Amino acid sequence: MLAFEVLEHVEDDTGLLDEIARVSSSGGVLILSTPVHASMWSPLDDACGHVRRDEPEVLFEKVRAAGFEIGGYSWTAAGSSRITKLRAKALTSNRRLSTAFVQTLIFPFHAAYQRMFAKVGWTPPADPVPFEADDVMLWATRALEGSPV
Repeated sequence: MLAFEVLEHVEDDTGLLDEIARVSSSGGVLILSTPVHASMWSPLDDACGHVRRDEPEVLFEKVRAAGFEIGGYSWTAAGSSRITKLRAKALTSNRRLSTAFVQTLIFPFHAAYQRMFAKVGWTPPADPVPFEADDVMLWATRALEGSPV
């Protein structure tokens, strides 16, 4: 199951994670990404309609509580504040054009990145997520039937 940049848009994110777990097979894999660190909230979060930025420990606990075992994570640092403000302005001034730009140019690059998924250097979930992390991508497996999470 893939959930790239979804959780931060959903009011009931724990309900969504529970539903993902419900429809996932035992041993199934969840890969998700989401912004982290409430202190990094920016105008872009407002423009995108984000409802939260969880602290990494909170995010990991939500995933575990839904019945997944986290295998690892990777993170990206925040971009330039000037670029972030520009992206927010573009999104709020012309959502249709901004969305078309993302769908025609950004998403194909994102798809290429997904093909490189196996080459990502995964950090063990016990290692703390750095403060400078703006976004976290994690993978987790659905607990096997009858086993503790």
